[in-house]
Amino acid sequence: MSIGTETNLSTILDSQGIRRNWLADQLGISKQLWSHIEHGRRRANPEIRAKLSLLLRMPESVLFAGYDVPKVNGYTTEVAS
Repeated sequence: MSIGTETNLSTILDSQGIRRNWLADQLGISKQLWSHIEHGRRRANPEIRAKLSLLLRMPESVLFAGYDVPKVNGYTTEVAS
């Protein structure tokens, strides 16, 4: 069951040749949780989104196209490109 969140994760990971097992380990999450996030069955929390953005050197808005990127003190939590 999808929660209706569109992401660009699969396309980006495939184009960069990034292995899902490695990525889950780097993020400190299970491979099963990563699969759920990648396929839109679970939402990544802000900490996971920020870590992923740093690892892939891409803004959260690109990685998580369907997410509402949270704002802190009026600023998005994205990493500058």
